[in-house]
Amino acid sequence: LLRRLAAAASTGSASPAAGVGSLAATLRPLDTAARITHLRQHLRAAFARVLGHPDADQLDLDRTFGELGVDSLLAVEMRTQLGRSLDLPLPATLLFDHPDLDRLARHLASLLPTVTTPAPAPASAGQRDDDGVAALLAEQVRAMEQRP
Repeated sequence: LLRRLAAAASTGSASPAAGVGSLAATLRPLDTAARITHLRQHLRAAFARVLGHPDADQLDLDRTFGELGVDSLLAVEMRTQLGRSLDLPLPATLLFDHPDLDRLARHLASLLPTVTTPAPAPASAGQRDDDGVAALLAEQVRAMEQRP
């Protein structure tokens, strides 16, 4: 396990993302469901890589990290890499608190800020005054049109 971890670290393949915050930037515009789906795929590929699985699809998502062969050293390393790629502080116990890919993906998605659509800006005082003046003028025009 240590040889695989050292080899993965030297080639950079242990890193779930290319740089600080890069995964966060990818996830930021997505809604929660899409974030969870993307995180599951990302985590599956990252764990398959460091555990030496040739095909990420062969990694059983229903098994806990411990059952997959993740020990405390690898758990801390993966937490560090995830923290960097998400630009979030994560506890050392992350993989023990959320012991499978699905729970971890859901937890990480919940930590990211949600995308909100800005509300339309309220009309400025000048716009309100213009609207009031236009309404007053329209009322006066109607009154003049009704005079004999």
